[in-house]
Amino acid sequence: MDCLQVKNVIKRYLQLDGKEKEVLRGIDFTVKNQETVSLLGESGCGKSTLARIILGIEKLDKGSIVINDTSIETFSYNRYRKIRNSIQGVFQDSTGSLNPKLTVLKNMEEGLKNIRKINRYDRKKQISELMEQLDLPLDILKTPVKGLSGGEQRRVSLIRALLVRPDILILDEITSGLDVESKEKVISLLSTYKKQYNCAFLLITHDKSLAYKISDRILYIEEGIITKQGERKR
Repeated sequence: MDCLQVKNVIKRYLQLDGKEKEVLRGIDFTVKNQETVSLLGESGCGKSTLARIILGIEKLDKGSIVINDTSIETFSYNRYRKIRNSIQGVFQDSTGSLNPKLTVLKNMEEGLKNIRKINRYDRKKQISELMEQLDLPLDILKTPVKGLSGGEQRRVSLIRALLVRPDILILDEITSGLDVESKEKVISLLSTYKKQYNCAFLLITHDKSLAYKISDRILYIEEGIITKQGERKR
């Protein structure tokens, strides 16, 4: 069964000269339950724009997005928030998903309190377990997010998203800028989480080695078009 369907998605932006530029030109693909799909392409090809559309941050101009049989392209942002237990996203720049003034703990607890309704003891237990797997010290829980490095913020964003236990997780350049050890820990955590909670991943990246390493299927995107796709060789 498909947990995500992207159908003929077109997105245009108005340029400074008053002309429209089509950055997504009829994108079609699906992600099945428990599948890891990579959208592989260079910077500026439309990958992150597509991620923001799927997550309800931006509106498409034409086409449809279906999440667990629910078509969401006409949703308001507030209505979209009601399906946050089904889909979560983590971006390279985490400023849009984390409140920099709040502590790490308060940022992480948001989904557990508002979406899963988990009690305080279980919240701290689940947060501590994921932080340990990503080699984040527990003493940063009281630190405001703005006091963390970019790599730490991204790992906090990942933990925050995983705590919700979504059906599908959108990962936009999730390992970019991380050192080798941190990158391997992220990959290991995603693999463990997928097996434990049957989550699907849409990995948006320009990193071929990462895509080949963890994907079931790879889609290649150039200038807003998927040019080819195929299963990863095992």
